[in-house]
Amino acid sequence: MKELLKEAIDIFLSLREVKTRDKHMSGFVEILRKNTPDGLILKKEIPIEETEYRSKKWDHSVWNDETWTTVIEFKSLDKSPGNNSNNRMEEAMGCAWRNKTSFPDRKRGYWFVGVNLPELYRERWILFLNHCLTVGLYDAVCCILLDEQGQPSHPTGMAPDEFFVKLFP
Repeated sequence: MKELLKEAIDIFLSLREVKTRDKHMSGFVEILRKNTPDGLILKKEIPIEETEYRSKKWDHSVWNDETWTTVIEFKSLDKSPGNNSNNRMEEAMGCAWRNKTSFPDRKRGYWFVGVNLPELYRERWILFLNHCLTVGLYDAVCCILLDEQGQPSHPTGMAPDEFFVKLFP
């Protein structure tokens, strides 16, 4: 996992200025692909009809034959955390809540990469992601916090390997 994570971070850092079609997250998606259990199929941006009035294209969904079992969002925050954190958090909560109320038996995962965030925003994100886990909005959260040299750290319980254990027990 350590080598895959290093490769994913290198891809992320090299492509983070060009966020076209989430290519900057492709290394992390490859980690997901390699950790998706045999027999399950990983799909990208498939509309999930959550209510009669709303469908959402989650970044990735995991399928067992014709039934989706898990949805996963991949998000990053690099510039202007003061302007973007609240919107990103509201989006994460709203999407998870809508999905959970329609499909309480399905799993939801959130993969977050924060780049060189000021300490105040690092702390806010850790509190927020822990809250999402505690209240059951997400079943698994991966939080990768990169410092100014691109070195990763993970809050307790939010490392990539822990994410997969929770999502695919």
